[in-house]
Amino acid sequence: MKKEKLLVKEINVLSEVISKKVNEERSKMFEEKLESDKDYKLLVEKIKKYNVEVEKLKKVEDDLSKSVEKISSKVGFGFEKDKLGYLNCNRVLYYSKEYSINKNVNRVYENDVYNRLMIENIDGDLNVNNLIERMVKEFVSR
Repeated sequence: MKKEKLLVKEINVLSEVISKKVNEERSKMFEEKLESDKDYKLLVEKIKKYNVEVEKLKKVEDDLSKSVEKISSKVGFGFEKDKLGYLNCNRVLYYSKEYSINKNVNRVYENDVYNRLMIENIDGDLNVNNLIERMVKEFVSR
């Protein structure tokens, strides 16, 4: 039999065909080995049961989070600047080690007070002690 040199295009096609066939055969062998292993089959069953339990726990966690939202809404909390603060929760099944509720106080920043003082100062003479007490009450009651 006469030997021939292959063209680069032919080598590319052949390598593609051969690698595809090899990979298919390896996948088939891999699956056959797994399917014949009893421990693997038991593990798959355990995982299925585990996933059912996780789904149940996700529903419980969703209910807890809805309760946090209800409480926050009922007492008038929120992210908005004029609200006192807000509640949120760390969810175990998504990104935390344990379920917990975070209490976050919306802060008043110096520039908010500064802007208000500038407005108050337009009128002129101010009683500083009265001004402080009045503004503290005003910013707290927001």
